Amino acid sequence: MITRKLHTLTLFTLVLLGLIPTIYGATRLPVKATGNFTSADLAVFKNAPPNATAGSDVSFDVTVSNFGPDDAATVSLSDPLPPGMIFVSATQNSGPTFSCSTPGVGVNGTITCTIALLTAGASANFTFVANIPPATPAGTTFTNIATVSTATFDPNDENNSSTGTTIVPSPQADLSVVKNGPAAAMADTNVSYSITVTNQGPDAAASVSLTDELPGTMTFISMLQNSGPAFDCNPLPSVGSGGIVTCTIDPLSAGATATFTLTGHIPPGTASGASFENIANINSTTSDPNTDNNQSSQLTVVSSTDLAITKTGPATATAGGTIAWTITVSNNAGDTEQNPSFSDTLPAGTTFNSLVQNTGAAATCSTPAPNNPGTVNCSLQPLASVGSAQFTLTANISPTSAGTLNNTATVTGTNSDPDTSNNSQTASATVSASADLTINKTGPASANAGSDITYTITLTNNGPSAASAVSLTDSTPANTTFVSETQTTGSPFSCGTPAVGGTGTITCSTGLFPVGSATFSITLHIAAGTTTGSIITNTANVSSTTTDPNPSDNSSSANTTVTASPNADLAITKTPAPGPYGTGQQLTYTIVVTNGGPSAATAVTVTDTLPAGTTLVSSTPPGACSGSPVVTCNAGTITNGGNATFTLTVTLPSSSGPFTNTAVVSAAATNPDPNPGNNTATSTITVIPAANIPMISPLSLLLLCIALAAAGAFVQKS
Repeated sequence: MITRKLHTLTLFTLVLLGLIPTIYGATRLPVKATGNFTSADLAVFKNAPPNATAGSDVSFDVTVSNFGPDDAATVSLSDPLPPGMIFVSATQNSGPTFSCSTPGVGVNGTITCTIALLTAGASANFTFVANIPPATPAGTTFTNIATVSTATFDPNDENNSSTGTTIVPSPQADLSVVKNGPAAAMADTNVSYSITVTNQGPDAAASVSLTDELPGTMTFISMLQNSGPAFDCNPLPSVGSGGIVTCTIDPLSAGATATFTLTGHIPPGTASGASFENIANINSTTSDPNTDNNQSSQLTVVSSTDLAITKTGPATATAGGTIAWTITVSNNAGDTEQNPSFSDTLPAGTTFNSLVQNTGAAATCSTPAPNNPGTVNCSLQPLASVGSAQFTLTANISPTSAGTLNNTATVTGTNSDPDTSNNSQTASATVSASADLTINKTGPASANAGSDITYTITLTNNGPSAASAVSLTDSTPANTTFVSETQTTGSPFSCGTPAVGGTGTITCSTGLFPVGSATFSITLHIAAGTTTGSIITNTANVSSTTTDPNPSDNSSSANTTVTASPNADLAITKTPAPGPYGTGQQLTYTIVVTNGGPSAATAVTVTDTLPAGTTLVSSTPPGACSGSPVVTCNAGTITNGGNATFTLTVTLPSSSGPFTNTAVVSAAATNPDPNPGNNTATSTITVIPAANIPMISPLSLLLLCIALAAAGAFVQKS
């Protein structure tokens, strides 16, 4: 290299002296003897990954730069692939465009990129990709050299080449093991540990071995593989003995995971405070770049409390009633639990009633408000081994509840619990409905024949449950007919009735009748001819698909004695004076009211509405009738068999035609009329126009009289 530098310096001196016109003949640019010449400092930089696996592609980053001071002519970049590598691709990423020739894909050879002129300060970047064949042995080194050249004088040839070295490393597999188990356990109990083995790659691990030595006096129970590629764990230690568990596999592929459960037994009599550290190890003949995760341990201390809870209650319950559960919190064994507590969330369809502590040191409890849902929480005093505390929890069951009530109580503590299977218990009860329905019917003790009678029916659900498919029935008894039905209070029922004046059964029903009452009013009519002294018995019944613990009160009757009726059969006639009837004339009507009994009629009144255009002139008896066009006549009391007569004198209308008017008789409500069909009388007359009589003067009348007299005298003489 020193010789080359001296040679370069000598040439440079000769050029300066003008002794030679050219340097290296025609391959260099001419330099004038005046000392003006060109130079370009070309450089190449190559980066290569230090490691690559067999079968993978390798990317080389190559940069060509002209540091000047002048442009470089006929620039050539050459990169022969090292033996054993094959070409994949060549890409120019930036800079002035070079022209590249490459080997064929999958072939070893040289990559050459050229450009006629690379200006001072310019750079070009390339990515060359080659492949390392899969069969390439581990440890193979690939040295890749890139070289740049130019026809322009380069004053610094030390940066004209750059080397990248890539090594195919030996296989590596980062194996890891994770072990978990209880932090505490009791003597004479089994302890289970979970073990997870993972190959985090990048390569498969050969001859993998998992080992786990049971610590101290712990004895072997079982070793089970739960998931992952199958390991061979045989032979295993004998049950009840100590020893080492070994599981192997060859190979364990990259990314694979296997899980195991190792169960050991802590001998009886092991002192509280004794500890067992169980260690699992994983190893392989394949190089492991990270051995820190090849071991995992779990420390288990013999010091714990076996808390337990029991909950008992009835197997059946009634909707709308209450249910009581007995809850017992116990420390079955182990150390004193300083902070025992239990919780109990009331099931759907129930609300809180009460909580009573029966035994044990006083607990501090929070509960829902009465008749509200929610959770009961109790913090107990420290609970020594084999100590306990008992409570009674009572809840209200909704009247509409059905099915099964499942209620769970759970105990917790701050000590480790080796057996959590007894930390919760559920009590179940089948809920059935029961509704004590009662019915009460009342009515008057007596009623007159021909009158209406009204009954009041009170239907009550005394619970404890809501009643389903409730039906109230009431049939009309003999000598009665239906008038009306009305529900006055309570949860609504849907009712069907006979037609008014008919007979049959009144039925009122509802799908769900809650605890409470509903009242109904039913009116019937007693036939007018019903025998005095007879008894009308009206019975109402209630039924439901819900069980009734006392069905004897599901029917109720009311008895009514029929009494003599103060009936008065009034009748009326209306007769006009004989016609003909001319317009504007006066006409007299005669109205006769008779009482056919059997009782006297009081407050008898006749009402007669006159036709349009008709006016009242006078009436008899005087003062008995008044009003126009509606004429009202008061007859007072008419005894059985008696009568009253009225005359009405009216002025007929000025227009002709038929005219109809009707008179109506009525009495006090206390005198029902068994035959209202004869309480009206109608009269129709035809009014004709008056005769048209011609008018004569007085003189004509005098002459007519003289003529008539003369005619009479003549007749006498003859």
